[in-house]
Formats: sequence, structure tokens, C-alpha cells
Amino acid sequence: MKNAILMCRVSSEEQAKGYSLNIQKEQLERHCLNNNINIVSCFKEDHSAKDFNRPEFEKFLKSMQRNNGKVDTLLVTSWDRFSRNLTDSLIMIRRLKKLGIEVHAIEQPIDLSIPESKAMLALYLAIPEIDNDRRIN
Repeated sequence: MKNAILMCRVSSEEQAKGYSLNIQKEQLERHCLNNNINIVSCFKEDHSAKDFNRPEFEKFLKSMQRNNGKVDTLLVTSWDRFSRNLTDSLIMIRRLKKLGIEVHAIEQPIDLSIPESKAMLALYLAIPEIDNDRRIN
């Protein structure tokens, strides 16, 4: 049985559109129930995902330094809930993998054991960054 941390994130703009933290949590909990995944904890945050300098994500990282293999999965609903920065995301995914933790987006599943899946992951991670860049310009 997998042991997962759930990560829910919104910006205030997204929350106003109805993509609330509670909806994400319910989706993730349903996924865990249907796939026999044990939920260890849930982190909720309302910060931009332009980088990983987010209070709840930092708490998650700190707790995973003492993980000792207890948690093997970080679940998000979609990759833009994880991050909106391609380069930082790839670095963070590698960092978490070294800690024994795989990141999965339940709405955009990817089997990262297949080398070609890295191309799809890069696309999923690049689209939110492009969206952020458009908003700024």
C-alpha cells in the first residue's frame, strides 16, 4: 500500500472560480480510496506556485527530511497545483525522488518509469509557466 501526502493549492483568483482547496482535497481523497492509498497528511496553501517558496510546501519539505520511507507519494490534482515553473518543478521532482517520494497528478497521470513520459511531463509543467508569463505581459 502506498502512503501519500496530499497537496492542495489555490490562488485567491482560482478559489473565486470554484477550484477550492476543499474540492481538491475531496478529489484526492476519493482517488486514494479508489486506489488503496493511505493518506498520511494533507497540506493546503493559498500561494502562487511561481516558485517553491511557499509556507506549506516548505513545511512539507521539512517533514520529508525525516521521512525514513514512511511516505512514498505526493499527490496533487494537476501539475499546475504542484508548480507553475518548469525548471524548478523538474529540480524538485528529482529532489523528492532522492527522498523516495514520487509526485503524481491524478488528473494528468504519467508513468515516469517510462523514459518517453518525461516529454509529456515537461509539457504539463511548461503550460502553466507560459500562462503565468502571458498574465505578466
